[in-house]
Amino acid sequence: MSSTQSLSFTVVEWRDGVVRLLDQTRLPDVEEYLDCRTTQDVIAAIQRLSVRGAPAIGVAGAYAVAQAAWLRTESDPAAFRAALLPEMRAIREARPTAVNLAWAVDRLRAVLDRAEGRPVREQKDTLLAEA
Repeated sequence: MSSTQSLSFTVVEWRDGVVRLLDQTRLPDVEEYLDCRTTQDVIAAIQRLSVRGAPAIGVAGAYAVAQAAWLRTESDPAAFRAALLPEMRAIREARPTAVNLAWAVDRLRAVLDRAEGRPVREQKDTLLAEA
């Protein structure tokens, strides 16, 4: 590659409920992506260092919260919130020393707090927009 060419890739991406992550453990030899279909998949990727760098970890955590909300089936706002909060804690604790991860989850928690009592669909949309 010449010095005038640039690489272009996406590190973290939301794809209709799937969090797509560049697996940084495979770099620089292979550009491989992980399609995380569950929040636990994102947590595992964060823990095994597939996501590296403070900004990327924060974005992955924010999308994990949005995904956790997206996958919830409760229609009652109080039940939705009660089910989502433990998942948010698990995401936040995926890498305890990652400041941006805690910051992102806390930011989405504040969004959830402001949306408390609103219809679940609206809460989900608000969380995804913030992520």
